[in-house]
Amino acid sequence: MKTKHKLLILSFLMSFQYASAQSGELLSSFNNAVKTFKEYDITSVDIKEIDGLIPGTTGGILVFNSQRLTFDGANLLFSYKQTPADKYCYANSRYWKPGSYSIAIPIDDTYIEVSQAYNTVLKYFVVKISNKTGITLTSNGTKELISEYSFATTQKLTADKFCNELSSLIMAIKEEQYNGKLGIKSSNPTKKSQVNKSSSNSQNKSTARKKTQEDNNNAQRKAVKNTGNRSTKTIIK
Repeated sequence: MKTKHKLLILSFLMSFQYASAQSGELLSSFNNAVKTFKEYDITSVDIKEIDGLIPGTTGGILVFNSQRLTFDGANLLFSYKQTPADKYCYANSRYWKPGSYSIAIPIDDTYIEVSQAYNTVLKYFVVKISNKTGITLTSNGTKELISEYSFATTQKLTADKFCNELSSLIMAIKEEQYNGKLGIKSSNPTKKSQVNKSSSNSQNKSTARKKTQEDNNNAQRKAVKNTGNRSTKTIIK
């Protein structure tokens, strides 16, 4: 019974270690999606709608930047900022949504597709991400649950590329039952503890040296005082 119990524990530890260690294929899928999100013409729908407000213009009123894609063990986390290109920029208040955004998309029950945007002056395509259980959208610190979120791009090939890479990433995470983190730097409490310990030791040593120096100084002052007293007594005599 003990041997069987040990085998079960070993099996559990091995499965946990496997789920926490990403394969080369998974890491490659993640890096491809991150690179496309950062380097290609992929923005929010707000950006493309603003670009289409005035026929014949290419926009540039609201800028999409600070893109980031990570995985926290259960959700794909997208974050970005929308900032005015300069102080003279102006956009219809309906689309004027500068600020910081983040989107948390669960791995389970997520569906991704590409479609064309309608009812806009500027033609563009969207990568629509849907999840019935809810996608968490955080806009300037305010959270809300939505059933779908779309990224926008001018070219269909770019939209297809990003859609395929996200789909491959989600599939790889599911197949490997990966529950670790991607793109998130983990803290090192041991190193921090060592630094604090080293700092504490240094402080203790400094305090000890200071106390020893004070003791020496006191001894010297006492010796000088006694000498002065003896000298004074000699002079009096």
